[in-house]
Amino acid sequence: MTETAHLRIRPVLLLPMAGVAFGACLLRMWWAPEAFFRGYLPACLFWIGLPLGSLALLMIHRLTGGGWGSFIRPILEASAGTLPVNAVLFLPLTFGLARLYAWAGPDWTALAISGGQASYLRPGFFLIREATVFVLWFCLASALELWRNKSAEARLDRRSALGLIVYGLTVTVFGIDWVMSLEPRWTSTNVGFLSAVNPMVAALAFAVLARCLLTPAGRNTVGTLASLFQDLGGLLLAFVLLWSYLAFQEYLTIWSENLPDKAMWYVQRLNAGWRWWTWVMAAVCGGLPFALLLFRTHKRNPKRLIWAAGLVLAGNALDVYWLVLPSFYRSPGELSPLDALPFIAVGGFWLSAFLWTLPRALAQSEPERTPHG
Repeated sequence: MTETAHLRIRPVLLLPMAGVAFGACLLRMWWAPEAFFRGYLPACLFWIGLPLGSLALLMIHRLTGGGWGSFIRPILEASAGTLPVNAVLFLPLTFGLARLYAWAGPDWTALAISGGQASYLRPGFFLIREATVFVLWFCLASALELWRNKSAEARLDRRSALGLIVYGLTVTVFGIDWVMSLEPRWTSTNVGFLSAVNPMVAALAFAVLARCLLTPAGRNTVGTLASLFQDLGGLLLAFVLLWSYLAFQEYLTIWSENLPDKAMWYVQRLNAGWRWWTWVMAAVCGGLPFALLLFRTHKRNPKRLIWAAGLVLAGNALDVYWLVLPSFYRSPGELSPLDALPFIAVGGFWLSAFLWTLPRALAQSEPERTPHG
């Protein structure tokens, strides 16, 4: 029995659900375009984080080595291979820039931005930048030969080192354009770090979750197999701590500087309406996984490790929505249940593409797999 047989979700089951949800999204775009685009943006940002983070983890593993990377490499490769799907899913956002960003609307002069920022925040230049970023990601994935077109090891090492630089620069531009420019008066020197780390946290949590699901029920996780899960748990703990540090350091810096133009961004997200969301996000993505991953037995047992990975992934989704939605809504109470439709639609299409490519990636990795105890 192959590993994919242990996955009960099939692409053919997800596609109809995604299609129905996307059809409902299109209807909502017709009668409530602002609400549609406000919900569609964070959904796209979350789901594109999985292939981007997977691409970065593949490059890191290429440079550092280790059994942990070989253990989840098929999952990372299948995830990174879905980037073209994400690019297509991002296309509707190009028609809603004026409904999302004040600088793209007719009243942009009221923002009192000028000079280089005014030149940078132009719809035409914005679209050129995003097209360039996606092209660079496609070229990077192709250059690293993620689809196992064999090449010299030294050449892939050099490409990975250069690729991580390209990844850092492009995700920084991506984060500034899609998230920070929602409020053009707010600036942050930490956005580049968070834009790079957030996708890797999500991708690693997703890969660990998938790896746990692919492990047959009742499999005795001892020896090498248990050690590999322990390595994944330790790496996930390190990324949770890194995300927690960056998120708190950003808040601490702005709070200590006491600058009104920067503090207002946090005031919107720590007011009475969004405060509970902030604490839930911190607990789900930081506190609870940290407590679970401290224990060696939890990291070595996929039935327990899966809970930590699921919490991190859910917390990452809450974080993405927390970055975007307070720019439009005073509290989560203003949201509608229909705001979940874009997440279901985009996620359904992405998961279908991932599950479609995963069996091939697993089959190709079988001859190289490290024997398990």
